Amino acid sequence: MIAKFETWGVVLAGHWNRMIFTPEWVGTRLFEQEEVETQIALMPIFPIIYRHEQVVLEAASQRLIFRPRFNSTKSLAAVERMAVTVLKALPNTPLLGVGVNFSFTEKEPPDKLVELFNLKDAREIARANWETPETKLIRKLTGEHGIMQFALGQDLEGVTIDITFHTDTLGSTETANETAKNAVTGRVVQLRDVALAFLLDIYTLQLEEG
Repeated sequence: MIAKFETWGVVLAGHWNRMIFTPEWVGTRLFEQEEVETQIALMPIFPIIYRHEQVVLEAASQRLIFRPRFNSTKSLAAVERMAVTVLKALPNTPLLGVGVNFSFTEKEPPDKLVELFNLKDAREIARANWETPETKLIRKLTGEHGIMQFALGQDLEGVTIDITFHTDTLGSTETANETAKNAVTGRVVQLRDVALAFLLDIYTLQLEEG
């Protein structure tokens, strides 16, 4: 399977003042460099996008997303550092939740995985002259690493796997901020490894190098 880096990342959901995230602020506080590649949104509802050599930051009023550009400890560590830096710099921002996301695609899924999509009502649906171009299976799992939202999707291109380690940030703003920092600090690389170990153990799927 291969990684879908466009959907990897740390998501900080909340009520953000997007005007804070200027190229100067992002360059000084997060990227630690003077020049920042910036993609300005044409409409206020769309995020401003900043590109670092290891990270892509999407800044919107409802969420900040820090996406790694590579499956490497360096890139994931940069994502974690930047997310924690924002939480420390803006502790009064109301937060709703934190997600650490990983996504993959498998164009040649093993039989063990394909069989999951053989639902009992498939024949009846076909007899009623309906086609099924896409099927999704969604689960919410809990374990020692917290809540893992796990989704499988099958279409003509193969199987897509979406994994989110979700943390609710309840309570006061101070408590929510502390919870968010704990959900991210020292966990991004670890959760990547947990996701890969889960897929290997349950479905014998391995991430292709490169």
